[in-house]
Amino acid sequence: MELKIQELSKSYGSQAALRNVTLNLKPGTVALLGPNGSGKTTLLRCLASLTRPDRGQLWFNGLPYSKNLALLRSQLGYLHQDLDLPSHLTPRQLLEYLRTLKSTPDAGQVDQLLSALDLKPVANLPFSSLSGGQIRLAGVAQAFLGQPSLLLLDELTRGLDVEEREHVFALARKPLPGRLILFSTHEPADVERLADQVIILRQGQVVFFGDVDDFRGQARIVAVDNRLLNG
Repeated sequence: MELKIQELSKSYGSQAALRNVTLNLKPGTVALLGPNGSGKTTLLRCLASLTRPDRGQLWFNGLPYSKNLALLRSQLGYLHQDLDLPSHLTPRQLLEYLRTLKSTPDAGQVDQLLSALDLKPVANLPFSSLSGGQIRLAGVAQAFLGQPSLLLLDELTRGLDVEEREHVFALARKPLPGRLILFSTHEPADVERLADQVIILRQGQVVFFGDVDDFRGQARIVAVDNRLLNG
């Protein structure tokens, strides 16, 4: 699995969200960091084919997005930054419904994901009665449903407590050959626990892309600049 991004740009009115972003992403886990308004969500939405860029090219497995969207979407898992799940549904109902839409033949995946994220005790309760963390975990579960080869996770651990984060980390670390996970976060600890590589965006531009070890050594770029990491 390979995701190639070349000179990607996107503006909203006079505000540039992305400026000539060029990256070549291969299987592994990549953290996307940057302050609020740096372009993280816009980049993820472009990669998920939810937002059309103004300029630039995207390739998935060597083919342009325009010729490969059906294959891309069949192998894509996406977690929105802000979830708005139907309040009357239960986590199990949501996952079963999405399993049908994704044509996922393995019915056991729903139970596996509910167990992995410790949602079994609330699997049959409506979202209206669940905590924010439990709703977020259900969002994570739907993104992983079908074992997608490309996972785009916006604010992966947002609103999760320590125990809930551990469940997410364990799920994301399960090996799947050829999988690329790109997740945005404000938490340096998420990078240390999960990522192989790190991208840092600032004002829509890539200011750093490298291995986690290189990221740790970039004191002058990321360092202890909490404004960069925490927005």
